Amino acid sequence: MPAAATDSTRSILLITLSNIGDAVMTTPVIGALHDRYPQAVMDIVTDARASALFEHCPCRGEIILKHKGWRGTLALLQRLRTRRYDLVVDLRTDGLTLLVRARRKLTRRGHRKAAAHAVERHFAVISQAVQLAQIPPQHVWLGESERAFARRQLAVLPGEHWLALGPGARWAPKCWSPDNYSALANQLAEHFDGVILVGS
Repeated sequence: MPAAATDSTRSILLITLSNIGDAVMTTPVIGALHDRYPQAVMDIVTDARASALFEHCPCRGEIILKHKGWRGTLALLQRLRTRRYDLVVDLRTDGLTLLVRARRKLTRRGHRKAAAHAVERHFAVISQAVQLAQIPPQHVWLGESERAFARRQLAVLPGEHWLALGPGARWAPKCWSPDNYSALANQLAEHFDGVILVGS
């Protein structure tokens, strides 16, 4: 893609997923788009569950929350149609994108079975615009308040190398048994000074 095409992209709309774990899997797409279009501001459509993940994203514009029901969908469409985007990237569904005004649209159509892992499926959506030999890692952007909270929590732990485990999930088939988590921690014990359980 020529440099002129890159420079002309100033506004991006990203329609991402709602669950926190699923939304984290979309962060490589955000990072790659920011590297490809460094001057662009990115509005992000998500819901309240995952919105905090994007609060400190350096390229974000507005965080636009979805709400359930037809009234919420109508309100979302009315808000999105108040502007025209240079690029829309829809990682969730093709339907909403059809009604959004944009110069270029990239959706999941044709990429649903392109790869086994969620990160690869999401990245396939932008493969036409961003061509990389390797997909960037997932990333969570933190502000100073989150970093200060983490420092306070970790100050009481021994050593400097910890294994963080998130043993919960909203979908039963994704839930591992406590015995499996215990076996994993014991198997990796020589590499870490302690284990941190995260979640709610």
